[in-house]
Amino acid sequence: KGQTFYQVKWMGYENDEDLTWEPKENLETAPDILEAYHQKVGGTPEPPNKKGAPAGKRKSEAQDSPAPKKGRKSQINGFAEWEPPLGSWEEHVTRVAAIIEDDLEAGVIKKAKTEPKDLSGLLEWDNGRKTQHNMQLLRQKCPQRLLDYYESHL
Repeated sequence: KGQTFYQVKWMGYENDEDLTWEPKENLETAPDILEAYHQKVGGTPEPPNKKGAPAGKRKSEAQDSPAPKKGRKSQINGFAEWEPPLGSWEEHVTRVAAIIEDDLEAGVIKKAKTEPKDLSGLLEWDNGRKTQHNMQLLRQKCPQRLLDYYESHL
């Protein structure tokens, strides 16, 4: 309880039924792949919030009107859901950290949405998030940051 699990695709095993869920401890021998995955999805997973009232406090059983429900943050696979802003990203992206060539056959983590050998950019945002996006989207949303990256790597 309270552990983080990752869905793993093992090299040489191509069928979906060969995927396994592994605790973080089992992936300590692949820190580079795990770090790349965390960068791709925007950070390490956050533990889910505990539900229920703190110990020692009890809710009143008789209430005149029901209290409004508090909104919950959506979470997908343990990660807080976050969407990049609409429109241009130029003012929100701190920098393009890297351009990578995705190759799903080389990694062990399957949760990637791109086709093999696609170029992607790893972005660092002003809120501290790190995300990965395909190059076509980066050329539309933050062309100046992309140009800055290429100029710094000449």
